[in-house]
This record gives sequence, structure tokens and C-alpha cells, in this order.
Amino acid sequence: MKKIVSNKYIRLCFLCAFILVDLLFISCKKKKDTEEPLPIVPVTSVEKKITISTLRAKFASNPSANYKFQSDSLLYCTVIADEVGGNFFKELFVRDAGGSIRLKLRASSAFVIGDSIKVNIKDAYLNSEFDFIQLDSVNASTMITKITGGLNPQPEIMTIEQLIANTTATNPLQSRLVRINNAEFSNLSYPTFADPILFAAKNHTIQSCSPAKLTVRTSGYANFASSAPPTGNGSIIGIVSQYSADIQLRIRKLSEVSMTGTLCNTNYLSKNFNDNSITSGGWSQQLVTGNVPWIASTFSGTTFAVCNNYSVGVNTPCETWMISPAMNLSGSTNPNLYFQNSCNFTGPLLEVYVSTDYTSGLPQTASWTQLSPALSGGSYVYVNSGALSLVPYKTNNTRIGFKYIGTGSAGRAWQVDDVMVKEN
Repeated sequence: MKKIVSNKYIRLCFLCAFILVDLLFISCKKKKDTEEPLPIVPVTSVEKKITISTLRAKFASNPSANYKFQSDSLLYCTVIADEVGGNFFKELFVRDAGGSIRLKLRASSAFVIGDSIKVNIKDAYLNSEFDFIQLDSVNASTMITKITGGLNPQPEIMTIEQLIANTTATNPLQSRLVRINNAEFSNLSYPTFADPILFAAKNHTIQSCSPAKLTVRTSGYANFASSAPPTGNGSIIGIVSQYSADIQLRIRKLSEVSMTGTLCNTNYLSKNFNDNSITSGGWSQQLVTGNVPWIASTFSGTTFAVCNNYSVGVNTPCETWMISPAMNLSGSTNPNLYFQNSCNFTGPLLEVYVSTDYTSGLPQTASWTQLSPALSGGSYVYVNSGALSLVPYKTNNTRIGFKYIGTGSAGRAWQVDDVMVKEN
């Protein structure tokens, strides 16, 4: 029997199906609308780098500023001087393709020469110390990252004339690693590189085969402070430093000082009394009359020879000579005598002589020729003697004599220092 479905029933079924689909759509839409949104992935910013040339240009724009870096900036560089040798303390010297600079550290670090490093200079200061540019207050443990090690940074070959040509605070040669050839120490002011007993830094002077001179400064804490500077000609490697207008060289290690060649500024005689001895190096003194000797004395860090016949209100009549060892000037070209002198009070002038036949004993056993140096006018003001030619006395037994005279009523205190005979 065939069932007949009424139109009314069919319309009701379609309506129910439509309502069901609509409800399902609404339910799905509601569920989707209430889901958590997808997370936003931030875009990584480009690394901000900075170079040493940029730092130096920034300093040059305002040399008196103490600029603090407020945001991350990365300096990629190589260590060219470390603290291992003791001549540098809480500092590293670094360079990149555009220059070199000092990192002044908050504490000592373990980074060494040849380390390639990354320095985040945020919170560091860009300033100068006695006209020496630096990145100050660098925390090595939090601001420096080692990238690799074992590099071998080579020094630039430069002359003393090039190094001392610019003494401004923006000198681009500051902190450079350099090598100077044909260099030699001249007129040593102290027998060793520095004072390892009192841990006092000392300055010496080097020059090439020209008159230009450069200061070599060494810390008393350097592991080579007790070593004597070499006496020959050769090469020296170091970091270019600066103290106000004084350009200086600071040695990294003793092995980088190689001076065994023949001097081009030949010193036939050198005496600075820094060893507190009048007679060291073959010198002697002769008390012709009276008992007033030449003695070594020190004032304000300078040691010199002094003779003074006044003591406890009494002037002692005397004649006292201080005589140099024999010099062989027979092969010299243009030897000259130089010395520093000062005096105070009143009395006879200092007399200076040269002899070619003195051997020993009292000076009157030989012949002497008086020279005419520039002499101090008093008040302990030092003057340079000027160049006193010894060309007429080029023998293998040439000696210099300093003669002090005092009377029973007068006598100056005469000081002599830095006695030198060399080619001019």
C-alpha cells in the first residue's frame, strides 16, 4: 500500500534541516571566535656595530666630553697588548681595520694578545686621560666575548719622527702597535727599565740615527723592570702612548727589544750617578787639599754628583777633582763633551779640564787643558754645558776632570749630572 506524504509534512522536514544546519554554523563560528590568537613573532633587529674610527671621530667632535654609551653597540677587534708582562694594568689595547684604542678595565682580565673579541660598549665611557683617548669603565667579564684566539697581530713599522709629529689629544697614532728600527737608548736615566724594589715607573729615551727622541716608559710592576736596557742599536716594539704632549712607547715584553748592533750615536762616556756612586765605571776622585769629597746625592728623584766645602758654619779650604776613565777617541770623528750643572751660594767657579796623558794619582802629575762650559748662575738652576769639542784631543787616553775649589771664607755647592762624550 503506497503511503502518501503530505506537502505540509515535507515543508516541516525542510525547515528542521535548515534550522539544524544554521545552529551548527553558529556553533562552529562561536568556537572559532573564542580561540586564542596566534602569537606574534618579533622581527630580529640588525646587529648594531661600531668601529674604532667612529669612536675616534666621535671623540674629536667634543674632546672635553665624558660620553656614556646608552645602548648596545658591538666593537669587533683584536687584542694587541695585554696584562701578562706586567707593564699594563687593568687595560687592553685593541685594533680593528680602522685604528687602535685602549680599553680601560674595571678589573684585570684573562684576554691575551691575539684574541679576537667582541665588546658591547653599552655603559662604557668615551673620554681621555691626560690627552690619551680610551674606552673607560669596561667590564671584561660582562662586556667582552672572546670569538677566537691565536692570532698574530703584526706591528706597523714607523720612525720616531712620525710618532712625535702629532702631540694633540686626537693623535691618530695613539694605541698603535709599532716597531721602530735603528733605535738605541741614549743617556740612560736609570740603570734598569724601572725600579722593581719601590715599584716605581721610570722613563728612558731612545733615538735613531737622527736627533729625534722618544720616551720609553716602564712600570715598576713589569716583569722586566729589573733588566738593564740594552746598549746597542736595533729594533723595539711597543704600544704608542701619550701623557699630555709627551708621546711615549710602552713595551709589551722584553723579547721585543732587540738592540745588539753598532750604535749610530756613539757614546764614548756616559755617567748619570743614578747608581749613587762617584767612582763606578772607572771614575776616580783626588783630594788634592782638604778633605771635601765629591758625593752622590738625590733630590726630587734626581741623583747627581755634588761637592760643597761648607759644613756647620765653616768653609773648609780644598781642591778636589772628579776624573773620568780613559776614553779611546782615536777613531772618533767629532767628539763633544756635554754635562748638566747647577750651583748655589758664592765662591770659586767649577773648572773643567781635558787631559791626554793622565794615568792615575794626583792631577798635577799630568797636563790638563781647561775647557769653557756654560755654568749655572746659582739658585740650583741647572744649565747645559753646551757642546765642548774634544776634536783636538782624539787619543786613546782622553780624560775629563771636574775641579772643585773652596776657600776658608767661601765655597759654592756645585752639582754635576749627565756627563756624556759622544759624536755630534
